[in-house]
Amino acid sequence: TCALPISLPPGSAKSVYSSIWFPCWLLARNPRLKIICVSNSEGLAEDFSAARRRIFGSEEWRMLSGTELLADTKSLAKQFFPEGGGVYAVGAGTTITGKRADYLIADDLITGHEQASSLHQLDKLWNWYLTEARSRIKPDPKTGEEGVELLIATRWHLRDPIGRVLKLTQDGHEN
Repeated sequence: TCALPISLPPGSAKSVYSSIWFPCWLLARNPRLKIICVSNSEGLAEDFSAARRRIFGSEEWRMLSGTELLADTKSLAKQFFPEGGGVYAVGAGTTITGKRADYLIADDLITGHEQASSLHQLDKLWNWYLTEARSRIKPDPKTGEEGVELLIATRWHLRDPIGRVLKLTQDGHEN
């Protein structure tokens, strides 16, 4: 997996760039891509999804991408294109078994100070991330390399998901 952690303070527009605009840009270039966007709650995931839907529904999007959303794509949780790609939007901790992705975009997985202060809750989130979310990234059929993982967050704790990915890298367990 190619992982890129992005850690910026609150209010720096990291979610706008990475959870809204980046998936739209990717799908404009290749509407066959499958993307899973994870946020700390289903409500936040749906907010980002609604913003993407407004972009996908625009005339500018159709002109730039040459495609449009499938007519039967009504859900904010699923937005797909005739070419086979699209976006699944889910909240952290949600079951996503059976879904596969070229890109996993995990944005602000921690809900706040209370969750960040509990090692039990951090461990629970990390275990979900490893077993449910990361396992959904599929290998590139041409190269065999894993897809792309993008982690976006304000850092809350050394044992938050970004901290744990960085630790795995420092210890030589991941690139």
